[in-house]
Amino acid sequence: MLACSDRYVMVGNSQPPALHVLSAYTLSPMTAPITDVARHPGNQLPVFTLGTRLLAYATTRTLESGQTGIITRESQGEEVIIAPSATSTVMEIGKAASKVGGGVVTGVKALGGMGYAYFSGRGQDPSKPKESAYKPYSRSAPKPSTFLGNVTSLSGLSSLHPTLDELRPSGKIAETGYVSVVDLESRIAGEFRQVAHFRPSARPVALLSWNATSNLLFVAGTDGRAFNIYEMRNKSRLASSIPTPAGVKEDLSHTWHRYELKRGSTPATVIRAVWSAGGRWLAVGT
Repeated sequence: MLACSDRYVMVGNSQPPALHVLSAYTLSPMTAPITDVARHPGNQLPVFTLGTRLLAYATTRTLESGQTGIITRESQGEEVIIAPSATSTVMEIGKAASKVGGGVVTGVKALGGMGYAYFSGRGQDPSKPKESAYKPYSRSAPKPSTFLGNVTSLSGLSSLHPTLDELRPSGKIAETGYVSVVDLESRIAGEFRQVAHFRPSARPVALLSWNATSNLLFVAGTDGRAFNIYEMRNKSRLASSIPTPAGVKEDLSHTWHRYELKRGSTPATVIRAVWSAGGRWLAVGT
């Protein structure tokens, strides 16, 4: 597997898994091969993308348990949390609905408390509805008595965003989904300086792609249901008053989660991603 830029030639080996960085002028190795490379579970090839000076690749190196190394709006306190209401209930149901595509059992697990309350209440006599103080904002809003059972607050529902431990397949520990970003023009102790180390998902990484300026990174998992865009930011661009969230190393640049692009509820194999020159448009082939 090959990738080229004006200065570098990348050669990816599947056995043993490694990335070789060569000079585009002399074709001589720039440093020792990168060996902490995770392979695609399908074609067994290394997953990487070469930018102007940054290299991003799927890695076998892990983070501390429960950490992702990613800064989100929630972790910076910028996300507005809506109090439990008819509006927020409908919003949460909508988020959960996109996870039902994998089947009834998967859907019930994704819905958590809502799914359990719904299916456990299907055998009840519909002529005897339970009394509820619920007052919807519109007539079309779903009633908790018919869908959510006795659940009257979203705080009583299972999380619609499971933890990394919950995303791991049962019966085994799958240490997959990690991404490493290194600067090919900066070295420390003979190795390329690491710019970022994060975990977009517990699923294996299927495809990585930089935009033209190598500040936005497209990441696709093996399920192909949704794609994520991350931004590489220098710490100098952050206000000093903003604390660094847990799991984000102080000595690394910050990885910001910018967009989640939903393709659909059915799985797909991601083949290719192409950015427009300005970085505004992105085409994904599956």
